[in-house]
Amino acid sequence: MTSQTTLDLLTFNLNNPSRQRAERQLAYLMGRSEEVLVLTETANSAGCDLLESRFHAEGYHVTFPRPGRGERGVMIVSRLATMPGRVVAEYLPHRAVSVTVDTQEGPLDVVGLYVPSRDGTAPKRARKEKFLEDCRLGLPGGKAGQQVVIGDFNILEPDHSPRYGFFKGFEYGFYNWLGEVGYADAYRELHPDSLEYSWVGRTGDGYRYDHAHVSADLRTGLRSCSYVHGPRTCENRLTDHSALTLSLALHPNGVLREPGPPAPHEGTDALFPVPARSEEAPMEDTTWTRIEMLRTWLDENAAPVGDERLWRILKISEEVGEVAEAMHGAAGTNPRKGRSHTWDDVNKELCDVIVTSMVALATCTPDAAKLLDDRLQHLVERVTPS
Repeated sequence: MTSQTTLDLLTFNLNNPSRQRAERQLAYLMGRSEEVLVLTETANSAGCDLLESRFHAEGYHVTFPRPGRGERGVMIVSRLATMPGRVVAEYLPHRAVSVTVDTQEGPLDVVGLYVPSRDGTAPKRARKEKFLEDCRLGLPGGKAGQQVVIGDFNILEPDHSPRYGFFKGFEYGFYNWLGEVGYADAYRELHPDSLEYSWVGRTGDGYRYDHAHVSADLRTGLRSCSYVHGPRTCENRLTDHSALTLSLALHPNGVLREPGPPAPHEGTDALFPVPARSEEAPMEDTTWTRIEMLRTWLDENAAPVGDERLWRILKISEEVGEVAEAMHGAAGTNPRKGRSHTWDDVNKELCDVIVTSMVALATCTPDAAKLLDDRLQHLVERVTPS
C-alpha cells in the first residue's frame, strides 16, 4: 500500500508533435508529479511513436489505440498499473480511451476524450455530433462509482465568457448532459467565477476547451483543479494548449515509477534532449512545428480526394507558377499588366514554394526534418573542397 493521500491526473494536448518537440514534451511530462497523463491530439506519427516507446521503456503503462492516417486520438500514460476500460465510442474509438486504476477506495475509471473540432461545413458538424452522441451512449453515468472524464472536449460551457456565436446547441448540450447524468465540472466546482482559457487565438480570444468532469462520489474529494499555462506560454512552447491538472482524495495502489526526468537516450541531455542543432534537430524546432501545424490543418480540412501526397506535390507547381507571375510583374514584361508586382512579392512567393515543399515532404515521410538536413548536408559536401 502507498502512503499517498491524493491521486493526480493531467490532461495535455500534444498538438501532434514533431519528433524534436516530442523529446521536449517527454522531459516535461516525466517531471510532472501526476500519476495519470491523458495526452490528446495524438497521431500515427514519429513524434507520438517516440512518446509511446520512451514511456514504455521508462516503466509506464501506456494505452494508445493508434489513429488512422490523418486522424487524431488519445494516449493515456500512467505511473499506476492500468486495466483496459470500457469501449466508450464505436465511432472514432481512438478519440475516447478508457482505463481503470486501482485505489484503496475502489477502482477509478478514467476516460480521456479528444472531441473532433469542426468548421462550418455539414460533414464536419455531422462528424462531431455523431461522436458526442456515441459518448452519451457509452459513458458511464456519474451518479455512482468513481469516474473522471477528462481531455480536450472542443466545446465550451454554455455561459462561457466571452460568448461565441459559432458554437451550436448540440455542443453546449453535451456539457449540460454531463451534469444531468451526475458529473461535475471540477474546475468550476473550485473556481466558480474564474475566467481562464486553455487555448487562445491569434487575436487574443480565449476558449476553455480542456476539461475534467468527475462523478458525484468524487465531488467531495476534489482537492485541486487548475490550468497549467507554462507549456503554452513559455518562450519555446511545448504545445498550443494549456494543460489541466486535477487532484483527488484517493489513495492509489501500486505506483510503478516515481516522477523524474527520462534516462539519457542516444547521447542526448536528459533534462533538455533537443539541442539547437544535432542529427535529431536539423532545423530550428519551431519551423518544423509550424509545418506540422499546416500539415495537420490540411489533413483535417482538405477534401479527401485520393492520395493526399499527390495533391500536395502538385501544389508545388502551382506555387512555382506564382513565382513566375511575380517575376513578370516585377520586371514589367507583360505590357497588358505592367509592373504589377515588386521583388518583395517575388521573395514572398519563393517562401511559399519552400513552405509548400516542406509540407509535401512532411506528408510523404515522418522523418522530413532529418531527411532535409541530410540532403542539404550532401549538397554542401558535394560543392565544398575536401
